[in-house]
Amino acid sequence: MAAPLFRRGDVICEKYYVLTKSGEAALWVGFLACTVEAQQAAEERGEVPEPDLLLKMVRPELVETSGAVDKLLRHLQPFKDLTHPFLSQVVDVRALPEQATVMVVEVAQLGQGGQGVLLDRMAAFRQKEGLPLADVLQIIDQLAEALTFLHEQGRCHGDVRLDSVLLKTDGVRLCDVGLGVGLPREPFLLQLGNVGQMDLVAPELHVARPPDIRTDVFGLTRVMRSLLELGDNWSIIRDSNQALVDVMNRALSSDPSERPATIAVLIGELEKALSPPGEPTPAETISTPSDGTPYETVPSTESGGARSSRSSLGGDFPPGSVLVSWRAFAVTVLLAALVGALLAVAVMLLRRSHDDVRPKSGLPGTFPGSLRPQ
Repeated sequence: MAAPLFRRGDVICEKYYVLTKSGEAALWVGFLACTVEAQQAAEERGEVPEPDLLLKMVRPELVETSGAVDKLLRHLQPFKDLTHPFLSQVVDVRALPEQATVMVVEVAQLGQGGQGVLLDRMAAFRQKEGLPLADVLQIIDQLAEALTFLHEQGRCHGDVRLDSVLLKTDGVRLCDVGLGVGLPREPFLLQLGNVGQMDLVAPELHVARPPDIRTDVFGLTRVMRSLLELGDNWSIIRDSNQALVDVMNRALSSDPSERPATIAVLIGELEKALSPPGEPTPAETISTPSDGTPYETVPSTESGGARSSRSSLGGDFPPGSVLVSWRAFAVTVLLAALVGALLAVAVMLLRRSHDDVRPKSGLPGTFPGSLRPQ
């Protein structure tokens, strides 16, 4: 069955006003929208309504088995209204009987970092030149913070892949929380196989085992590996940092018990592998259970309820850490470009003033060097 298509002006569930199509991923087709109330208010002011919602229509072939729609609705309801800076916020989940599918409504936040681009699209665009290591690590660190928050709420994502991550100018957004693992296994895996993404999900999902924190450890590491494989970066890392390769290989183990037990432990091991010899690394505040059982998530006691992967590692990373902020990196690039432009202008002006110098009659000998009249 084809994915549902909507046009500008269509109203869904008597509540959402469609403005334009936004894109597609393996599991859904997206449309930018606003509420009917916002659209009517904008028209009364003589303005064009602005999109502030993203409507994701789950591909119907993923929920065509008996009871799949109701099961997915029940599964996604607990994820509504979870709020974190690096997490796409789900505000509504609806069944669409006429389209035989489910609609997931997320906050679009177009004013915060723009519409953004899915990470798999960006990776395809940068396939040859690759990404700077600092960029890769910043993306992974922000995803780690979002996943740690989910785990502290007693939830897990279960399907972290490149096209479940939205890259915006102000940071990442982890999307599709709970969507993949809420779908029936067979059509879910078949769809990923059709788009060449079967190897991106944890092995336990292939045999219908329930996901846990270690499933997200696998997903986060697999995203990191995919980004490091762009260009020639992975061959360089493989030859120069065996410790980092070993950490990632353990995190990608087919046996979940062999992986780091939490996101915080994974980040700590990555930081240690990336630190120069002899330099201290952040202390890990969460120990690995001796019996190898999965962690029970404990809600944070900090104000706001959200604790980042950095705080669980014992504070912010030290100055000069490879996990630099995305904003600081962008500012550095912009400043470097500005300084380069100013230097180029200065050189051009100096050359122009040099060429404009001419000897004045009656004043022989007043020009130095090669500019002295002969």
